[in-house]
Amino acid sequence: MNYNKLFPLVLLLGFLLLFSMSSISSVSAANKNIYVDTNGNDTGNLGNSTDSPYATIDKAISVSGHSDSVTIHLSKGTFRGSGNSLITINKAHRTQGGNITIVGAGYNKTFIDGYYNSHIFDVKLDSVVTLENLTFINCKSVNGGVITSSGNLKFVNCIFENNRAVTNGGVLYITSGTCSIYNSVFNNNSAATGGVIYFGAYSTSGSLIVNKSNFTNNYVNSSNFNHGHGGAIYSMGSQTLSSTIMNSIFINNSAVSNYHSSSNPNPTYVNRGGSVYLGSGSLINNSFISSSIFGPAPQGSAFYIDVDGVYNAENNLRINCSINNVSEPNIYTPNYKGDYLEDIIHVYVSPNGSDVFGDGSKNSPYATISKAIDSKVDFTKNLFVYLLAGNYTGFGNVKINLPNYINLKISGYGSNNTFIDGESINWIFKFNTTNLGFLFTLSNLTINNPVSYNKSGSENVGAIVNYCNFIIENSVFRNSIGSAISNEGNGNLTIINSSFINNSAANGIGMGSLGNVGGGIYNTGQYLAVFNSIFISNRCGYSGSAIYSKGDSNKITNVLLVNTTVYNSTSLSDDYVFGSAIFITCTNFTAINSSFMNNSIYDIVTNGVYGNSSISLFNVIFNGSGGITSDSFRSDNINLHNNALKNVVWKVYNSSFIDLKNDLVFNCFGNVGNLGNVFSGNLFKGNFSLGILGTNTSNSVVFSNSTILTPIILGFNTSYNFNYNWWGNIEQVNSIFSFYNNDSSGSNITLDKWIVLSLSSDNSPGLSQYISLIFRVTNGTNIFDNNYDYDIGEFLSSLSSENFTFGASDGNFSLINNSFLNNITYLYTSNKYGSQIINATIFNKTFWLDLDLYRLNSTTNINISSNLTRNNSIINIIIEIYDNGKLPINEGFIELFVDGNSFANVSVVNGKVLKDLLINLSEGGHIIKAVYNPSSKYFSSETLVNFEVKSVKTQLNLNSSKNGKIGDKTLISALVFDDDSGNPINKGTVEFYLGDILLGKSSINNGKAVFEWLINTNIGNKTLNAKFSGDGIYMPCETVNSFEVLSKEVPKSSTKIVINNFKGTYNKNTKLFATLIDNKGSPIAVKTVNFYINNKFVGKSITNSKGQATLYYKVKSTGVFKVKASFSGSSSNSNYNSSSNFNYLSSASYSTLSVSKLSVLKLLNKKSVKGKKITVKSTLANLGPDKGSFKVYIKIPKGLTYSKPKVTSGKISYNKKTRILTWSLTNLKVNSKSSTILVWNLKAKKGKYNISPSFSKVNTVNVAYNNVLKNIKVK
Repeated sequence: MNYNKLFPLVLLLGFLLLFSMSSISSVSAANKNIYVDTNGNDTGNLGNSTDSPYATIDKAISVSGHSDSVTIHLSKGTFRGSGNSLITINKAHRTQGGNITIVGAGYNKTFIDGYYNSHIFDVKLDSVVTLENLTFINCKSVNGGVITSSGNLKFVNCIFENNRAVTNGGVLYITSGTCSIYNSVFNNNSAATGGVIYFGAYSTSGSLIVNKSNFTNNYVNSSNFNHGHGGAIYSMGSQTLSSTIMNSIFINNSAVSNYHSSSNPNPTYVNRGGSVYLGSGSLINNSFISSSIFGPAPQGSAFYIDVDGVYNAENNLRINCSINNVSEPNIYTPNYKGDYLEDIIHVYVSPNGSDVFGDGSKNSPYATISKAIDSKVDFTKNLFVYLLAGNYTGFGNVKINLPNYINLKISGYGSNNTFIDGESINWIFKFNTTNLGFLFTLSNLTINNPVSYNKSGSENVGAIVNYCNFIIENSVFRNSIGSAISNEGNGNLTIINSSFINNSAANGIGMGSLGNVGGGIYNTGQYLAVFNSIFISNRCGYSGSAIYSKGDSNKITNVLLVNTTVYNSTSLSDDYVFGSAIFITCTNFTAINSSFMNNSIYDIVTNGVYGNSSISLFNVIFNGSGGITSDSFRSDNINLHNNALKNVVWKVYNSSFIDLKNDLVFNCFGNVGNLGNVFSGNLFKGNFSLGILGTNTSNSVVFSNSTILTPIILGFNTSYNFNYNWWGNIEQVNSIFSFYNNDSSGSNITLDKWIVLSLSSDNSPGLSQYISLIFRVTNGTNIFDNNYDYDIGEFLSSLSSENFTFGASDGNFSLINNSFLNNITYLYTSNKYGSQIINATIFNKTFWLDLDLYRLNSTTNINISSNLTRNNSIINIIIEIYDNGKLPINEGFIELFVDGNSFANVSVVNGKVLKDLLINLSEGGHIIKAVYNPSSKYFSSETLVNFEVKSVKTQLNLNSSKNGKIGDKTLISALVFDDDSGNPINKGTVEFYLGDILLGKSSINNGKAVFEWLINTNIGNKTLNAKFSGDGIYMPCETVNSFEVLSKEVPKSSTKIVINNFKGTYNKNTKLFATLIDNKGSPIAVKTVNFYINNKFVGKSITNSKGQATLYYKVKSTGVFKVKASFSGSSSNSNYNSSSNFNYLSSASYSTLSVSKLSVLKLLNKKSVKGKKITVKSTLANLGPDKGSFKVYIKIPKGLTYSKPKVTSGKISYNKKTRILTWSLTNLKVNSKSSTILVWNLKAKKGKYNISPSFSKVNTVNVAYNNVLKNIKVK
């Protein structure tokens, strides 16, 4: 395990916040610059400077060449419409060396808007494109909501928000090529598969790299079996498709499948991967928080790694990933070299241990933390210090300067079991600056009664001081004097599942000194992230009882709160009523799913004097708490504009501000250009006022989809858009605005549509009606349906069914739907008809609706299949019932009568009743009556119909030939007539059978039914049967005839065997094969072919579908042999007809099998040593099968003196220069024991020698044995 695994979470927090950051573009310097501005001109301007810019992106791309290295500079503002969407980039960059880089004016300053109906780019195969500092919003397409790509694509510092694909890839649809994504943010994008990215469609190769990026609130939703995977990323897998996802954060992504199928009610799986579906690739150093997956058979709430294929199982790598801050097991590839892991040393500490006699093991722990660290710090880069249960105080356990050159983790045995106590006099830890990227982790501890390292200065402020990478998990900080923790310098601090209780920053030195700020956390570092934590009853002397965060003119710091509660914060000084739970200055601040409650001071106080910063609130609750303001705002509104917050952009979504104790002021002005302040889906209720202030004409404020029940104060010189909010159903909303000091100069308010609530009834008949509370849009004069220029689904107010009540003059209500998204709906039920009055009250505002409970008349019609029928037949009865508006009735039942006798009660479905009546009545006239019984909605009605019962006997004559051959066609006819009159019957159907087997059917025409039969049964006597099943008043009848089936001659076909010549190897299997074909050249399958060698049968084989017969024959001698393949012919069964049946005639073909001559050799070498003489005897045997000619080579080692050997056959030669002896043999005879012998004596010096004979390379020679004489020792 590596303790660096959560460090990327710290590094990437700022990227979630939609704030400025430095570029990491690796694009080389461009040789051509093109400029585009929202106020430019495509026809009159040159595009070569900011003074003469083009108007559209497409124009800039069109003038770039295939070999140009082009940078396209986009201005601040929003690009949309023709020329800025549906753009194809199709350049020959890869082959001609060019590229295109499109750069925005700064982070989150340049927007490209798809306007909810178009994508932006289609990057073709040979194109090389980089996109930097761009924000893509509101794009939509079938695949790839923003971009489809098969080229080389790179993103740096980009934002993608509110984009959608109908099918795949809410942002990116990558069919092939490469895609790299760095430092980018993806929020609220969606598709059916791959909510953000769909990688690998139709591709055999490609790569996807995602690094240091954030994925929040993305989702997939599909009812298709093949979709619903990868809430953020779907990456297909293969040996040539590579995906690497690293150092990234995934928060609140989801995958939903609504798949249902009657044919597959229990699927093995439907959707996979709430955040990521990975087919093949690597997940490294990623954090998954609040991912979810829903469906009939979901798999992988955070991520799903597909290991079904062999390549997938081998290629997938997962290292240092966590789900909701819990580490996942690592998965390694076979070639993994441990790049992300190092050895760990574990050491134990106990209050009952000993620094003298302990060894740091669990059974013999040290007594102090410093001893545990000092004893092991030089032996590892990963030190894990376990604090056993107990209370740690005094020297060695407090005032510790921690090493900054290792990964250090200090962990207790639970915050309720392990305590470090500062005893109100001691600070705890200090972790100094390092550039080496090491990580300090503190977990499962309670820190009690510490004091600040430096209570009055601007540095080293906390009881725990951090200048590096620091993670705190599952810990409690209580009763700190001064800041409990300070994160300073380049520090990155992450806090998870922890509590800050009753910490106090108040040293009494003076108002505004640093000792009076940051009771829980003091932050001047790079990043601070807090997850799933709580701040309770923390105090300050001036501001920041829970958190104080401060940047400066050189650095904007970043703070993130997720699922965190700040409760009961106070200020100790009565002189500073504007203290705050959280104080932020020069800070990018984001809070997600968090709450502020019962704080007696302001919840958030802001200041941004030195530079641009942003504040983002997502689903945050402010209830009965302090409110929001700037650092110098006063409740008496003195100097409101002069002292308000500068240079801050607000992004507030789905948050609620209820019954706040102090002012609620959003200061939206300063030097922030066109960034824009957005407030959407929020609830403002029961507050003194809502201040939305600004003084810069270039600034804008958009307020939408919100419930606003609080008076609003506006500022001057600001552009406001207040369309699509609910103001409590007042008719003229402009009356709720006021301006500070009555100064509205320079301000522009857009407010021509707003939301009103009304009660609506479905006006259905009966004692019940559905009553809905509906949002509609008004312009103050007319009220429009909710499809008028407004999607009600965007209204995400914090209202719920508990915020309102329903009432009526009589009756009761049953809740049907309590979601405003689909209209709040109740079923109202009364016990009497007539007028009723309904009312709904929400936030003390009441709406009224008059309705009438009534019944409708009903009308019943009846139709029957025949008015003339016979006994034992069936009449089909169809009854239609509808109301007086001609609409089908869908409730109640019909009672049916025959001649006044009830025979059925049938429920009405969709205005119809279907019933079959089996006739068993006397001949003559009869009546069917249908009566609709009254219901709560409809009065009763009835109808009737007459019919007659009559039966007529029939006869049937069957005509056909007496016999026929298999494969022939024969005509069968049947005559059907009235038995009494002999007249032909002109209606109905005759069925023809062969025994019990149905041959076919034919309709009767002029008393005759005709059927043509293809004879395809076995020969012999058969029975033909014709049946008339009756029709109307005509009774059924049948008759039989005999028929003889005759055989049909099967055609003959000549055959041919195709066989080639073969080459074989002695004593090895040789594949013999022959192909059997007919006279048309078509293969003949499933026939036996016999094989012969020199007219001797060696085996047989059955032909396959290609007509080929194969036999493996082991060659036992050499030479050329005659091969024969023969087929003896076959005949077919004439009883069965098939166009493929033939009597096949016999055939045979011949070829040769050639086997090269071969000599298999065995050389046995022996030696003896006597004094300084070595005697070598080599016995060579030719095992056959043929005589052989070849050479044996023996190199004489140095130290041995050559003497001519004796041989029984062959010639000896010796090369003095190379010291190689050559033994040449010609036509060596076959002898399994000894064909020839070589004996020689060698004079030797003292030493060890090896003699290794070898053979010449001859195709006709195979060496079976040749031993080497090793380590011949001469003393």
